Amino acid sequence: MSSPVLFRSAELHARELAAGDVPRLQALYESSPEYFLAINGRQPGPAAAQEEFVDLPPPELAFGRRWILGLFAERRSKRSRLARWSI
Repeated sequence: MSSPVLFRSAELHARELAAGDVPRLQALYESSPEYFLAINGRQPGPAAAQEEFVDLPPPELAFGRRWILGLFAERRSKRSRLARWSI
């Protein structure tokens, strides 16, 4: 089951991603290897999406909660996006 919508605009809506979203996130990474390379400095491996859920900020950056948000197009013809925050 999808998590609730956190916010919505005319073009996008956002919701927190969970472990069940790993296959969809992996498909997004594999469909956009140039973007993944530009952001991460490497091509997406077969576990790139799973790594998003276990990769933590460096120890010197204290945080209380980590959010992985998916930004989803309101129209199916547009591509979804990912945002990641640690607070």
